[in-house]
Amino acid sequence: MELWDVYDADRQLTGKTMVRGESFEEGAYHIVVHVCVFNSEGKMLIQQRQPFKHGWPDMWDVTCGGSAVKGETSRDAAHRELLEEIGIDIDFSDSRPDMTVNFEHGFDDIYIAKKDIDISTLKLQYEEVKTVKWSDCEEILSMIDNGEFIPYYKNFISLLFDKRKGGKGCIENKMETVVKQFEELTVEELYEILRLRSEVFVVEQDCVYQDIDDKDKGAWHVFLRDDDGLEAYLRVLDKGAAFEEVSVGRVVTKKREQGFGKKIMEAGIKVAAEKLGADKIRIVAQSYAEGFYKKMGFVTVSEEFMYDGIPHVYMVWEKK
Repeated sequence: MELWDVYDADRQLTGKTMVRGESFEEGAYHIVVHVCVFNSEGKMLIQQRQPFKHGWPDMWDVTCGGSAVKGETSRDAAHRELLEEIGIDIDFSDSRPDMTVNFEHGFDDIYIAKKDIDISTLKLQYEEVKTVKWSDCEEILSMIDNGEFIPYYKNFISLLFDKRKGGKGCIENKMETVVKQFEELTVEELYEILRLRSEVFVVEQDCVYQDIDDKDKGAWHVFLRDDDGLEAYLRVLDKGAAFEEVSVGRVVTKKREQGFGKKIMEAGIKVAAEKLGADKIRIVAQSYAEGFYKKMGFVTVSEEFMYDGIPHVYMVWEKK
């Protein structure tokens, strides 16, 4: 008979116990733990449950998991479950759970550990575990799709990989490069573009000027978009719209130091060349960004001058 300590909603011990399998009284909760062990290659050790297990038979799961028994702390339970089921001895006495998921009848503490292990040496608990193996995030997601792995939310699996020390999740926030003429823009896209331009060029730079002009109507609008929305933008103008050459302007990114500036400029140069046949592109660059544009192949062709109260230089890119 397995006894559990009973906790209240604030995770305070009530002094009561319950037998595993009994119905929960109202306001009664217990502690569950899961341990996810990763190796230095970034793979998680996963276990296949025995086919005669009552819950999720023959399916794959994270490294180990189970309930804290009477008198155990969460850390105690994590240590015991990992040692009993998989034969791995890791001391969690100075560890906190990497995350806690509240569910209907309790608190699920999740511990993430890093350890390189030769799985051929492990002594698995026959009553619980059929076999183990190392798997990367993509394989686990595929196993979920194929019905081989317990059907956790995919974002949860990715979060486990993301939270491991030095880790990286496996559900990508995909970046999309969008190229449209003015009349092709949706109302929402136009709103996002104008808002980002205003936030940076007017508010952040404390520069009162007429950002919205008729040149937008004849421009190619190039922007980077991901799950978080608009990340970077510029517009490409044909010859004669602003200068004798094709020009690029209103270059703006929402976040710094993310590589979005380079990506949007590469996309803008490509649009200028492919859509407008440009072999030369002119920009009016803020002086602080002159070094960045030089790395993109632009050459400074003027002395510094003030424009809308901000130092600028003319720069030109030529096709090689």
